[in-house]
Amino acid sequence: MSVTEQAIGSAAGGAAGPAVQPGTLRAGLCLTALGVVYGDIGTSPLYAFKASLDPLGAAVSPGAPGDIASLIVWSLILIVALKYIFLVLRADHEGEGGILALTALLNPWGHSGPKKCAYASAVILLGLFGCSLLFGDGVITPAISVISAVEGLKTVFPGLPSGVVLGLTIIVLAGLFAVQHKGTHRIGSVFGPVMLAWFVAIGALGAWNVVQHPDVLAALNPLHAVRFALHEPAIALVFGAVFLALTGGEAMYADMGHCGRGPIRVAWFAAVMPALVLNYLGQAALVAANPHMLEAADANPFFSLAPEWLRLPLVALATLATIIASQALISGVFSLVRQAVTLGLSPRFAIRQTHSGEFGQIYVPAVNWALLAGCVLLVAGFRSSDAMASAYGIAVSMTMLICTVLIAFAMRALWRWPLPLVGLFLAVYGTIDLLFVSANMLKVADGGWVPLVLGLTVFTLMAVWTRVGTLVRLRLAAMAVPLDRLVAQFEDGSVIRIPGRTQVFLTKTAQDLPPILCEYVAKNGALAENVVIVTFLTERARPLLHRSGNVTVAALGHGIWRVTARYGYMQTPRVGAVLREAEMIGLPLKCKESPIILGSESISRKATGSRLSAVSAALYGWMSRNSARADRFFKIRQERVMELGVHIEV
Repeated sequence: MSVTEQAIGSAAGGAAGPAVQPGTLRAGLCLTALGVVYGDIGTSPLYAFKASLDPLGAAVSPGAPGDIASLIVWSLILIVALKYIFLVLRADHEGEGGILALTALLNPWGHSGPKKCAYASAVILLGLFGCSLLFGDGVITPAISVISAVEGLKTVFPGLPSGVVLGLTIIVLAGLFAVQHKGTHRIGSVFGPVMLAWFVAIGALGAWNVVQHPDVLAALNPLHAVRFALHEPAIALVFGAVFLALTGGEAMYADMGHCGRGPIRVAWFAAVMPALVLNYLGQAALVAANPHMLEAADANPFFSLAPEWLRLPLVALATLATIIASQALISGVFSLVRQAVTLGLSPRFAIRQTHSGEFGQIYVPAVNWALLAGCVLLVAGFRSSDAMASAYGIAVSMTMLICTVLIAFAMRALWRWPLPLVGLFLAVYGTIDLLFVSANMLKVADGGWVPLVLGLTVFTLMAVWTRVGTLVRLRLAAMAVPLDRLVAQFEDGSVIRIPGRTQVFLTKTAQDLPPILCEYVAKNGALAENVVIVTFLTERARPLLHRSGNVTVAALGHGIWRVTARYGYMQTPRVGAVLREAEMIGLPLKCKESPIILGSESISRKATGSRLSAVSAALYGWMSRNSARADRFFKIRQERVMELGVHIEV
């Protein structure tokens, strides 16, 4: 349960559980942060430093490793510590973070007027594109993390065939995705301790090599990074590789709801940053002392930090750490999908709650297997972490640039910062982000097109779904009819009432009588004596709402009742729970076994004056046909469901 959910539970008067000392709670949340938040950035030393050296050739100059370490360390300070830890984490939406949460915090849907509509459109499009890019990251991160760990076996068993490494990588990935349906609550308790052991290990290995070659501490002087950036001919390629050390920064913000802003900050400065800095300095010291070590085909400065007798245990620990890092990202993608569905930005997916006591523990089968397929294809296609590094970083660098722009909006619109200060922030961090984006764009031909194609595909589908879905809702609202018209049919006998029966209609229409009810009456000429119209409304400006107080019941007369349930954008509606709540607060009907009638909408373009292109209509129709069935999404027993087709012209 997130910090936000604990607060909601307390406000609702739920059981608080056993008393926990504040210090114990803070220590536990800091340990949780190590396992959930920092897995991605914490495993970057496996490949980031080596990838940064590759553009310089096999034989590097003695000073270059220290200069690259200086670039990495100061990038961590400027981007992660200053931008994300101190600034971006302030933009929590009732404890939740991430691109979609930041978009909802800016509440673009609550603005009107030409200028405000332009602002709203910009925020929504940026949020959609940033969210889409994170899906690409969700495919690449598990693949590169696991294969880079398994490749450590080559330092233990020289000459190990690449096919063995690829096979083991695919087995680990398949096992990881195969257990997702069980949820992470059973093994989540070990994530923090394992990652703590990981950070202690990589920090100690780095520190040992720094002690052997203390001259590398000069890399802490930022002038080394500046000088190297100004004089190195291959600096653009180096920048693109250095960015790999930062790739967990956006995930850190997205996972804020799991443990809160404070523990994330404490964990960063107490454990993560010291371990990363020491490890990168240690790798630089090792390579500077052995400038020809990279000429060996299977050389990896990270695993070379350890003596030979310790490398096999280090490979095992690295594999565990990369599995944990991948798990955190997979869970983040699942949460992102749920947010997109409830915000109306995506078709419905079947979503399973894997643990009743943990709101964030969900499983999305279709997305899970799509991620596995993408990971396996990447591993089979690129065949090594070095090659895969070319595809990594583009999506994340663009997401970080989008985050910078959205945070600038938040500074001005929400925090009321002076315009010159907002401009200074944009000038500094916009420039840095653009440098990283430009450097990563050089990798497009070598594989960087993969996350771009994935991101643009998801963005196109989400944009089409959002636009057409909005038009469909407007059309449904226009098709709704006043109650008086139906009452007139009751009175003239053209529609008969079935005594003793109750029917539930699930609809998107919040006013008047929904088209699905009218369609049912037109086709059957009859209606149950009691009718309950249920409408779910997503509060796009709120991540979580407690059900109590957010379910309302209104008597429309003539045996017709309207039940309206409001949900946060991180919650999944449940019809049964809403009906039970409605019965408790005044609905004088028992709906437990009543049939639930759902609308199955099909759309077509108007013959003239359509606001849809043929491509958009076809894409929306394809997504609608392949989205999860409404009964599965809303957790309704199939024998209670009756689907009724409703045709809509847009």
